[in-house]
Amino acid sequence: MTSLQRKKVVESHWTVIAEEENRSELVEKVNQTLSQYLKQINEDCPSENCLQSLQTLIESAPKAKQFARYWICLAQLEQRKGSVHNVMAIYEQAIKIGAQPADELRLTLVDILKNAKTPKKQHVAMNKTEDGAQEGPKLELLCVTEQSVSERNKVDLADTEQRPSIEKSV
Repeated sequence: MTSLQRKKVVESHWTVIAEEENRSELVEKVNQTLSQYLKQINEDCPSENCLQSLQTLIESAPKAKQFARYWICLAQLEQRKGSVHNVMAIYEQAIKIGAQPADELRLTLVDILKNAKTPKKQHVAMNKTEDGAQEGPKLELLCVTEQSVSERNKVDLADTEQRPSIEKSV
């Protein structure tokens, strides 16, 4: 190896190290910025302001879309609107792009889905009158006492003697 070749190898080595340092600084800055945005979102900063800040970040650092926190910001803003379907679409987009860390995305999605407010349908039985019209629901209170149960269970022997027996008819 000539001295010129050695010099190029050493220069390229230092260039790679400098690029890696710049990259790690950029990663750290983007992470800090996204963490600030998440904090603002959780503190109920207006959605429009948050979206504009995210857009500005993407314009200055397009690789920010590869960070899970970027997508988490979008998902939490969508959650404010109450659109679980759109939150799922954002999650799918993030996975397709390869946003990392994927576990952070997954855990956030689970939290959003757990906290989703789904309307519960109430089932109310309607009573019908004799003419077929519907009335409002009726609630009846049934008080059962030991005495009323024993009275219902009494069998009138005179009644059973008057009924034809199955054995007699066979």
